[in-house]
Amino acid sequence: MYVWGTANPAGEHESYNGLYLTKQDIDELVSADSLVGIPVKVEHKGIDIGLVVSSWKNGDKLDILVSLDRKSLEGDITSKFVEGGICQDFSLGYTVELTHSDKTGKLAPSRKIIKEVSVVRRGARPDCHIHAYTVVDKRR
Repeated sequence: MYVWGTANPAGEHESYNGLYLTKQDIDELVSADSLVGIPVKVEHKGIDIGLVVSSWKNGDKLDILVSLDRKSLEGDITSKFVEGGICQDFSLGYTVELTHSDKTGKLAPSRKIIKEVSVVRRGARPDCHIHAYTVVDKRR
């Protein structure tokens, strides 16, 4: 099954100094194809049930296409949850590296690393919804 949706709302402005992705972070992720091949999980837990196939900017938002593996029990059940509208959102799982600022001595985010994308019932960020899916014929 292929699933398309928004993985991150519009990025924060460049002056933002926090844990959310900035517009520049999104630009860099897309231009470097950094999300392609990232594992997909359910609610940030368990085994990998698929992979990110593609990512792009949709306006200022980050959209992705993922492939769910219906050969695993978890992947098949999640596919049915997507089809039935039970799981309607995406959520990014990432780490943020922090460094001390030379000027102020405060901690500041220096790099954000996407570890996984999750199919979730309700995402924590606004507008990170699954928009469409397609079921691939299993016989092929």
